[in-house]
Amino acid sequence: MKRKINLEKVLAMMLILTQGVQLPPNGENHLLDQALAQAGLSIDGYVVSGYVHLERGGLYVLEKMLQTRLSTGDNILLFLGEELKVVLADNKGKAVSMQLITTDEQKAHYCRSFWQFFADNWGKGEIMGITVLAKAYEEMSLSAEEKFCAEIAGFLDAEGMVYKNGGGVDGVYYSPKLAKGLSVAAQEINYNIVLRPHAGRTDVYLGYPVIYQTY
Repeated sequence: MKRKINLEKVLAMMLILTQGVQLPPNGENHLLDQALAQAGLSIDGYVVSGYVHLERGGLYVLEKMLQTRLSTGDNILLFLGEELKVVLADNKGKAVSMQLITTDEQKAHYCRSFWQFFADNWGKGEIMGITVLAKAYEEMSLSAEEKFCAEIAGFLDAEGMVYKNGGGVDGVYYSPKLAKGLSVAAQEINYNIVLRPHAGRTDVYLGYPVIYQTY
C-alpha cells in the first residue's frame, strides 16, 4: 500500500525552500553567534549538516522538493544559491545525509529549517546540526583555550567538561538556553566546542547539538 503524501506538508517545504514564508529566528544560530561575539570573535561561516533515516515515501518526497533524482552516493546540488551535498546511503532510499556550508546566516537558517521539517515529517525526528565557524587571531595556549570554553559556557549558562585533543581542546556541554540535544553515555549534551591553534591563529568550531563532522 502506497503511503499518502500530505500535500500541506509538501507545500510548506516548498515555501521554506523558496523563502516564501517568514520563519521565526533560529534560536540556536542566534545564541551561538552571540556567545562568540561576546568572546570578541567574528563569524566566518556556518555548516548545516545532518542524517535522516527515511520513512516510507521519504525519498520520493525529497526528490520532489529538490526537483531532482538522487543517485546512490554523493549528489551535489544548488540550494538557495549555495552548494548542497546530499549523500544517499543506498539504492533502497533508507537514509540520507546532507551538508551545506555558507557565510550567510539567513541561508543557513532556511536550510536547517527545511531539513528539520523534513526529518520531523519523513524521518525519525533527527536533529539537524548547525556549526558556527570562527577564528581568534592568536595561537591560544591550552590554558587560554580552557578559559575561552569557560567564557562561552558562562554566557550559555552551561555545564560540561573539556579535554585535550589533537593539540587543542574539545568541550561538551548542556545549556538550558538551547533546545533539546542528544543523550551520550547517559549524559545530555546540546552543544560542543572545538579549538585548534595553528599558524598564529586558533580555529573555533561551535556546534549544536554536536559537531557532526570536522571541517
